Amino acid sequence: MELLAPAGNFENFKAAVEEGADSVYVGAPDLNARNLVREFSLGELSAIIQSAHEKGVKVFVALNSLIREADLPLLLKTLAFLEPMSPDALIVQDVGVIRLVNRYFPTIKMHGSTLMTVHNRDGIQLLYELGCSRVVVARELTMKEISSLVRQKNTEIEVFIHGAMCFSYSGLCLFSSFLGGKSGLRGKCVQPCRRKFSVTKGKHKARNSTAGSGYLFSMNDLSGLELVPELMDLGVDSLKIEGRLRSETYVRNIVKAYRIVIDAGENNRDEAIGEASLLINEAMGRRTSSGYFNVPRPTDAIVRNQSGNIGSYLGRVESIVRISDRLYASATIKKSCQLGERIRLHIERTGERLAFTLAGIIDDKNSIKKARAHKKVSLLLPAAFKQSEHKGPIELYRVDTKASRKNNNENSLSKLKPIKLSKRQEGLVSSKIAQLNKEIFTRSPVKKQKTTEQIRTRHRAGTKKKLELWLRTDSAELILGTLPFNADRYIFNINKKMLSHVGQIKNHLG
Repeated sequence: MELLAPAGNFENFKAAVEEGADSVYVGAPDLNARNLVREFSLGELSAIIQSAHEKGVKVFVALNSLIREADLPLLLKTLAFLEPMSPDALIVQDVGVIRLVNRYFPTIKMHGSTLMTVHNRDGIQLLYELGCSRVVVARELTMKEISSLVRQKNTEIEVFIHGAMCFSYSGLCLFSSFLGGKSGLRGKCVQPCRRKFSVTKGKHKARNSTAGSGYLFSMNDLSGLELVPELMDLGVDSLKIEGRLRSETYVRNIVKAYRIVIDAGENNRDEAIGEASLLINEAMGRRTSSGYFNVPRPTDAIVRNQSGNIGSYLGRVESIVRISDRLYASATIKKSCQLGERIRLHIERTGERLAFTLAGIIDDKNSIKKARAHKKVSLLLPAAFKQSEHKGPIELYRVDTKASRKNNNENSLSKLKPIKLSKRQEGLVSSKIAQLNKEIFTRSPVKKQKTTEQIRTRHRAGTKKKLELWLRTDSAELILGTLPFNADRYIFNINKKMLSHVGQIKNHLG
């Protein structure tokens, strides 16, 4: 069984490989479902792939964002550069990407992303026929359902075993787009589901709203540690750990934990699970549950009085004090902490999170380097913290250790030099891009207009009235651009950006 680990940066790649990952997955620049992370360049991806292959580790490139028409030039350029790097597979969501890879880059293998929501045998068969050598099944499946799929499989089956869960089905969520204007389906999710919500009636809080308030959409992390032996017996091909945005400590601990259980003999499994559980508890992740593995409606998937923050909970800020013209958070900490560690503030009223490196600790007017657990101390806040703007309850979390950060700074792997293509390879890539641009982007507007007119000349059942063509969008740029057809009506999702373009849109449409 393969253990597949996340590699959002060089340090996490090194940690995953050192702790026994068989494969890692990284994001394609600007085209993956975790675009908020500091991405690898194409040259850095080449270095990662070469380094991994030298160690016998596979590299899968997540190219699992939805691709708009305007993204096609970038997509084709990325695929053309990836092809000579020989990644072991692409992880894809968009069926258009599957078609382009099959037609123009047939040597690159593809895996169907969990974002494709595959949950039955016919879905697996379809992706197999489309050219996917592996399918990452939906995270909402029970063990019984997974068992049924594995028994009938004709392609490899990958299962998410640990990490973040989405309140919506397999990550198909518009919450981030609706509240923040950043699409979770295009790698920009700002996780509004982690905020605190309360019931309201009109502009006023409903009666007993306190009883219904809380972190109503914030899912606990998935942990299938105890189910690894059963999944191995079923014949699942790969177990996947989520976490390209997580810390090096998290990746190291989680990969090591699952490696221990996978490698344990049948007689040592209980002991291995116990040892691995301790590592997971020290990984500074969220509270965990077994997700949907055991039941289709898990009651422990959400704990509404828990914020869903990542990290070790240190305590609640009791007061903000000013010492020598700097602001400090005074709190009785539940766990020890020291200078150099990464701390995150969670401001409950707004849901805002503010991370910083701890640069000062005061205990009874004395500056110290390390604070013991259960002591009341004052932690130096970052300059970005504004007391007037950050009112209400504030919680403290440790999200990375000093040792981890020191290792990252000293890590020779972080100095891996990007690998450039040879002149011959660059020539081949440039030639291929030019060919693709000529084939794909020389599209006849007449043909598109004909298709549009065919739609218009259809009639509703029982009437002679032509069907109207309506266009719904939240993109002002789309309306102000050149469309291959004229819509009869436009439906706008109103947001601040759209409102700022109302005048232009009105003039443009007439």
